[in-house]
This record gives sequence, C-alpha cells and structure tokens, in this order.
Amino acid sequence: MKILTYNDWLNEAKASEQYVNATITSPSLGMKKGDVVKVDALQYTSSGNDKKVDIIMANGKKASIGKKNLDVKI
Repeated sequence: MKILTYNDWLNEAKASEQYVNATITSPSLGMKKGDVVKVDALQYTSSGNDKKVDIIMANGKKASIGKKNLDVKI
C-alpha cells in the first residue's frame, strides 16, 4: 500500500479528475490513429474546434494537439 501525504493525495485526485481519455483520430506527434491519450477536460470543453489542447501521452510526456485530432467521450 502506498502512503501519500495530504498534498500528494490532493494533487493525485486533481489530476485524475482533470484529464479524461481520448483517442487519436489521425497521425500526429509520432502517434498513430487509435492511440489513447489523456486530455485536459476543462480545456477541451471550453476551447474552440480549431484550437489546441493539452494532452498526456502514454509515455507520460505532455504536449499540445489540435482538437480535430482527438475523439473524446465526456
């Protein structure tokens, strides 16, 4: 069992609530169609269709990608 400090627990909870799963719809940033990433849900829902949003790739790296390249089920 992993023991967390209160601040670590809060940060972990925020991260799990802030990001949702998304699927890549066209090749981008070295990823292929169908790859799963995490996308910032608030940013995704509040930005225009032609904007970029922050994602976390499977390797843990953060990047920005156009919303048109993502399929998100919120």
